[in-house]
Amino acid sequence: MQLNKFLDSLEVSREIMPGDHMYNESNPAHYFSVGRSATRNILLARASAQAGPVLSILDFACGSGRVTRWFRAAFPDASVFASDLRQDSLAFVSESLGAKPWLSAGNFDALVPPTQFDVIWCGSLITHLDAQSAASAISAMRSWLRPGGVLVFSFHGKKVLSNFRSGRSKYLSEELFAQVYEGYRRSGHGYVDYPGRKGLGFSLSRIDWVVNVAAPIEDAMHRVIHLAEAAWDNHHDVAAVQKLEEPRSL
Repeated sequence: MQLNKFLDSLEVSREIMPGDHMYNESNPAHYFSVGRSATRNILLARASAQAGPVLSILDFACGSGRVTRWFRAAFPDASVFASDLRQDSLAFVSESLGAKPWLSAGNFDALVPPTQFDVIWCGSLITHLDAQSAASAISAMRSWLRPGGVLVFSFHGKKVLSNFRSGRSKYLSEELFAQVYEGYRRSGHGYVDYPGRKGLGFSLSRIDWVVNVAAPIEDAMHRVIHLAEAAWDNHHDVAAVQKLEEPRSL
C-alpha cells in the first residue's frame, strides 16, 4: 500500500515525443501506467537487494522515454541516463526529460558505459533477441553495475504464451510462433526473426533459462533477487540480478 501511495504521489512529465509509437491517444493512461509498473518492479527489486542510495540509473533501450520519465520523479537525486539506437529519441529524453543520453549499438560487448550504475532497467529488449544476443546483453549490463547495483529486465514468459494460445494477442503467425515455442520448449529460449528484419524478432523465455543466464551457478559475483510472472504491465515477466559487494562462497 505504501509503495502504491509513493508511486501515485510522483509528478511525472506528461510531454510526449511527436511520433512516439508507444503512445495511443485513445488510451493515454496506459502509456503512463507502463512506466509506473516498471518503477514498481525496480523498487521491489531494490527492497530485496537491501541496496544503498541510487546515485545513477540507466534506462537501456529507452525508446522515447515511456519509462525514463518516471526515474526523474522517483529518484530525484540520481543521475538519470538513457540509451537507445535512435538519435531523435535520445535528443527528446535529454532535452525534455532531463536524462543524459548514451548512444547504443548492436554489439553489446563493445559498449563502454559512461559510468557504473546503481540501477539498470531494460524493458522489452530481451523479448526481441535470440539466445546468444540476449545472453550477451544481460552479461554486458551486469558488468555496468556498481557493486551492490541491481539490473531489472523484462522477458516474454507464460503470460505471452497464454495470450497467443487464447487468441487475445497474435504476436506472430501460427507458423512462426510454433518455431518460437519449439525453441522455448527445447532449450528454454525460443526466437524467430520478424519477417524482413534480420537480427530483430520475437522471443519467449522460460524462467529457468533466464536464471541460468542472469546468474550462472559458477558466478560468485551475482545473485537473482527478484522473479515475477506478468509483473510488467500484466504482460512481461520480470527478473532482477544484483552485483555483490564481494564474491559469495560456492
